Amino acid sequence: MVHADYRSGGCGSEMIGECVRRSAAADAQILSLKVAADSEAAQRFYLRHGFKEIGREGAYLHLEYALP
Repeated sequence: MVHADYRSGGCGSEMIGECVRRSAAADAQILSLKVAADSEAAQRFYLRHGFKEIGREGAYLHLEYALP
C-alpha cells in the first residue's frame, strides 16, 4: 500500500514494475494477489497494470498477471 501522500505520483506503478521484473528474472509465470472487493481504486490500479480478475474469495477479488 502506498501512503496517501504519495499516491498518484507513480510510486505504485514503479513497485508493480519492479515486482514484474524480479518475478520474470526468477522465471515465475504468474503474479497473484487479492484485493478488497470494495476497493474500487485498488481494483482499477491493478487492472490498469494488466492484472485480470480470476475469481472472488469472500470479500476479496483474486487477480493474476501472466508474466511474459
